[in-house]
Formats: sequence, structure tokens, C-alpha cells
Amino acid sequence: MLVGWVVEEHNEAKQNIGKEVVGIVFANGGMWKEQRSLSIAILKSFGMGKSSLAHKISEEVNVYLDTLAALDGKPEDVRSLTGTSVSNVICSIVIGKRFEYEDPLFKSFVDSFSRQIAAFDNAWPVVVWPWLRFIPGNFLGTKTMNNCVQIIRKEFGDKFIELALKEDGEDAAPTFITSYLKEMEKAQKEGKDTTLSMEQLRVNIQQLVVAGTDTTSNTIMWFMVYLLHYPHVQNKVYQEICSVTGPDREPDIQDKVKLPYTNAVIMETQRLASILPQSVPHYCKAETIIQGYTIPAGTTVLPSLDSVLMDEETWEEPLKFRPERFLHEGRVVKPDAFIPFSTGPRICMAEALANMELFLYTTSLVKRFELLPCTTGQLPSRHPEDGMVSSPLPFKLRFLERSTP
Repeated sequence: MLVGWVVEEHNEAKQNIGKEVVGIVFANGGMWKEQRSLSIAILKSFGMGKSSLAHKISEEVNVYLDTLAALDGKPEDVRSLTGTSVSNVICSIVIGKRFEYEDPLFKSFVDSFSRQIAAFDNAWPVVVWPWLRFIPGNFLGTKTMNNCVQIIRKEFGDKFIELALKEDGEDAAPTFITSYLKEMEKAQKEGKDTTLSMEQLRVNIQQLVVAGTDTTSNTIMWFMVYLLHYPHVQNKVYQEICSVTGPDREPDIQDKVKLPYTNAVIMETQRLASILPQSVPHYCKAETIIQGYTIPAGTTVLPSLDSVLMDEETWEEPLKFRPERFLHEGRVVKPDAFIPFSTGPRICMAEALANMELFLYTTSLVKRFELLPCTTGQLPSRHPEDGMVSSPLPFKLRFLERSTP
């Protein structure tokens, strides 16, 4: 199977723009390596993949669950609420602050990046052929997307960069922003050749928060969809969680290794939902031949994660929801073809954070609530919305608080 498709040869379009691509997602070469390496180091310093960060995530999860409980079992579309809650986790790392769900600044920010993602569904060719952005008018919605990006960077990112700069260096609260600024200042004082800059920081903030929100929150929403379609799976997950935590304790990250079926359900959700079916653009460093096709050096390629996650030769009946495919003799197995976060050097750098969030949100959700459709027999669609990110179509459901098992 051909797992990607060529979208631009020799990157000639980018060379003609006269402006270097910045940020973590779309840059390449030395710039990309330095930005990514530092970003990963900073995220790890805040406990990415460690129990210390899990505690902070659990605090946000509890606020989310209390908000769901306040619905009192009434039908509700909770996509916006879920995205807002997940966004608070990455915001607490990047800017050192969580927001109340009704905070005007935060609501404006979440609305802007939601509109940015929606606009990108039409404007993505501009990433491949940047010269398209010079076409007059709102061609492909590029003006809408750029306006949203500028709002996020100026009204959100710049505000917290300015706050960090006003604080005394050593006394500044540790955040992604303050850590980046210290490394940038250090490199400049030592006269190092560096790509660290204020413009890079502005873009990195925007990309980290947007990427750290949309994919994880949509995976949680798909988890809800599948549990509504398969109530026996929901019940089995609930029973397994209770067997480990007992009737009173909430799940914590140490329970992860003790819940194989629950982990398998999360993994099957990630596989079947295929949240980012085309991944992000990759750069072909050397001429490569795949299945008889020659891909020249310097070509930009969009990998098709869908072609791997839905491959019939790898996954038996790939369109069916079967968590058992990730279990062998009661233990979780992870096939090489399970690549929801992509693979290789550009694998999602926050994979550990996302997996921690998925586990804590989903297990806490099932432990506290029974998820029910609005009307018995009327289930949400399993077909995704068209777009760069695979999102469930809008749906409502009910959250019924459980009694002790």
C-alpha cells in the first residue's frame, strides 16, 4: 500500500515566497530540530509522561465532571465543553494558567482556534503551495484562517509573553513561555547561532495549544460515540475500573497498567476514529522509491495514516469496533501499525501527554457516569465531519450519575 501522496516537488513554491516557515509543525531542517528539541525538553520538565503532571490533569478532569453533573442528566452536546477543558491542560503548561469555562478571553480564544481549524479544511492547499495566499480576496478561506491565527497570537500569545517579560527573570513562574525566554536569552548571551526568537515563540504557543486541544478532545468525543453504540463495552469498562479502584476512589494514572480492556477500548477508539488521517507534511530528504513510484529529494509528502490504521491486511475487519484486537492473553499488545500519533522523527511530540489525558478523562468519565443516548435507539452517527481533523458529527447525549457498583 502507498502510505502517502506527493504534493509538491522540490519545494520551489516555498523558496519563492521570501519568508521562512516558522514554528514546530511546518518548518524543517535545523530550525525544526532546535524548536522541537527545546519544546520537548520543556514539556518533559513540566512532567510530561510523569505522575506529577497526571495530578494536574486530574484536577481539570474533576472540574469537567462536576460541570457534566450539573446538567442533571439532560441531553447536551458537550463538544465545546470538552475542548475547553482539554485546552486548559495545555494552557496550564504553556502560560501557567487555567481558565474558568465562561471566561470571555478564553471563550474568544477557543472560538478563534475552532474557526481556524474549520477554515483550514478549505485552505490547506496554501500549506503546500504558499503562493496561493497572494490571490486577492478570501480565496479558499485563507483570509478567515489568517485572521483567526492573528487573533490567537496577538490577543492570547502576545498577552502572556508580555506578562512573562514583565516578571523578574528568576522569580518568573515556570511556564513554557518563561522557559523558552530563558533559553533564548542564554543562547544570545553566549553568541550561539540559534533560531530561538520571539516570532518562533509566538507561533509555537499557537501551535502547541491548538494541536494539544483539538485532537485529544475529538478522541474523547469519539470514545463517547462508540460507548453509546456498544453499551456492553461501556459496562465492561466500568466493571474493570471498579474492580481496580473500588466503589469510592477515582481512577489515577497508576491504574493504567491494571486496566487492559479499558486501554484496548481507548486504543481502538484512536485507531478507528483516525483523528488526523493525513498527518502533517513531511519533507523527502533523499530520492526514494516506493512501490515503483520515484519521489524526488526535496518533495513534500502528506502521509496517509488512514491507509495504515484501516489496512485490511493488518487489521481484520478494520471498520468494526473491536477492542479485543489489542489484547492477547489478557495483556495489551501494540502492533507496529498502530500509529495514531504518526511515526518517525515527526511523531507527535506530546504523545505522552495526550495518552495521559485520554486515560484520565475517559476512565473518570465512565466511573462517574453512565453514558446514554438522548432517546433509546437513536444513536449518533459514526461518520465523521469532513475536514483535516476527524470530528464526530454534532450529537447530544445524557450523563447519568452512577450509584456505587
